[in-house]
Parts: sequence; structure tokens; C-alpha cells
Amino acid sequence: MEGLAWPGRTGQAAAPRTPDHCPVPSARSVIPRAAPGSGVVAVGAATQGKVVVQLGRFDTGGPWCLTKITQADHLTLLNRIAAIETMTVQQGFTYSDEPGKDYDLAALPNRDATERLEELEYDDETQISRMRVTGKGRLYGFRRDERFYALCWDPEHEIWPSKLRNT
Repeated sequence: MEGLAWPGRTGQAAAPRTPDHCPVPSARSVIPRAAPGSGVVAVGAATQGKVVVQLGRFDTGGPWCLTKITQADHLTLLNRIAAIETMTVQQGFTYSDEPGKDYDLAALPNRDATERLEELEYDDETQISRMRVTGKGRLYGFRRDERFYALCWDPEHEIWPSKLRNT
């Protein structure tokens, strides 16, 4: 993988990592966006590449924080991510509603979720994506071509509730 530095690969010891030495940039700053008016379609443009799930920009301060996940759901989430990463975008998000689905963000029915996206400065997004992990559990994020930037864990299906019962 071009551009990645792996500690210890060059024979040099990795620098110590502490919160002071490794500030986490805001999620907003690292999710690539298409330039306005560029004609580039950033969301869902590539469909043949394998899905890559990125967890580094997860919202750790909101009501749908990943740190609140149960051990059983955590194991299921990791297995689901591993399975989804074997699929192309077309297989994961285009053929049907499962395992992934894209939504028009303007239609988001949960006001708390809308407010949280505004706090995180994602209110200018037009689409949000989700992966079904358990019966109710969903992983939400933003897709850019093959990359799925995970943002929040919704164990109770509150962010975008189904009109069907028990789903």
C-alpha cells in the first residue's frame, strides 16, 4: 500500500504514541469530498473495487458511540466488516438493501441524529450509508467510492428506523 508507513518495517523503532503526540484530526478533515462544480461523483462512483471500511473517524462523543457496543455485537461487527470487505461496492450497496444501503440525508427521520451530524459539520452531506450488522444493529457512515468511513454504531435501529416491526 503506497504511502503507508509501518513502524518497525525500516528497522527504526516507532515513536511513542500518546494523545499529546497523536492528535486525531476531525472526521470532517479526512473524508475526501468532490470539489463543487467539478462534475466528479464522489459517492458511489466506483462499483467494481472491494469495499474498505475505515474506522479511524468514528464519532466517539455522541449517543451512538462505538465504545458503547456490547462484546457480542463487537464480535459480530468485526465479522460483518470482514465479510463486507470481500465484496465489491456493487455487491455490498447496489444489488439490494443488504448488507449496505444508501439514504438521502435530507430524509433522515431522527432529529437527534440530524443535530449530531450538524455538530460534526456533516450537515452539507447529501447521502449517508449504512451496513446492517445484526437484526437491529447498523453501522452508519459516508461512502466515497470503495471507502466506507464509519461514523456511528446504532444498536437499536434508532437513526433510521424501519417501518417494519423488529427490523
